[in-house]
Amino acid sequence: MEIKTDKINELFLTIDFEDFSFDLRRFLGIKNVSINGENLLRTYLKINNFCKSNLNKQKITFFCTGIIAEQFPYIIDLISRDGHEIACHSLYHDWVNKTPLKKFDYEIAKAIDNLEKASNKKVRGFRAPFFSINEHNYQHYKIIEKYFEYDSSLHINNLNQIRYFKDKLKLESLEVLPVPSINTFFNNYHFKLGGTAFKLLSQKKLNKFIETSINNNIIPIIYLHPYEFFDDLSFYVTKKQMEEVSFIKKHYWLLKQYQWHKLGNKTVLPKLNTIFKIYKSGGSICDIAFKYVKI
Repeated sequence: MEIKTDKINELFLTIDFEDFSFDLRRFLGIKNVSINGENLLRTYLKINNFCKSNLNKQKITFFCTGIIAEQFPYIIDLISRDGHEIACHSLYHDWVNKTPLKKFDYEIAKAIDNLEKASNKKVRGFRAPFFSINEHNYQHYKIIEKYFEYDSSLHINNLNQIRYFKDKLKLESLEVLPVPSINTFFNNYHFKLGGTAFKLLSQKKLNKFIETSINNNIIPIIYLHPYEFFDDLSFYVTKKQMEEVSFIKKHYWLLKQYQWHKLGNKTVLPKLNTIFKIYKSGGSICDIAFKYVKI
């Protein structure tokens, strides 16, 4: 990947559009779970209003799970009709590197079909749930390259890492657009530009994070989730909803969920507002190829 411009001066906001309550209950083996469409719609409207008010009406990218498009196609249709990019976040919010290849291929094809039928637009990009794929997942990446124009599943802090990754996997047509990361004091752990780290880092440290990424020629891509735009436990899985789960696992998850649904959630919109007063929104991820990336 080569950068066309002398300096990147834009920021790209992306949303991993998934239903936490559905995904956790499914992960826990709870039967007869369904998508929380009402709160997904409420969150989308809040994000869209932020784009209108703070991003000069610029459009952004929503990495959507295919199951949402299957159960609530009108929400995906609305996002698309409002001009935002619909990208793929797999069929279910499962770990890619733990999914057998044949099943992964089937689920990607199914997710694309659901998303394109709902949005009436071509799906061009992919992001793995949990960023659960790397240079060791060669065959999974070959499937991704078969279906998509770009991938945003890596978290990287050095441009040479992107070149190394593409060379090692012999990726020919797939563009790699990673989320920036920074090293921490913990071994083998990086803060990514989004999620819990976005909520916990101070405004000053977030601004420094973005500036460091730009100086390293890593395009600053922020990722956030629907549940991070509220702190009212809209997507929280309650004790009653976990009746089928063992006592220890149930109480672990009752506590653990506060990391995503309460901890720092009130800071998300103020931080975004401050950041986008400094940096201009670059629009959808698919626009990057025309601005910065030489394919």
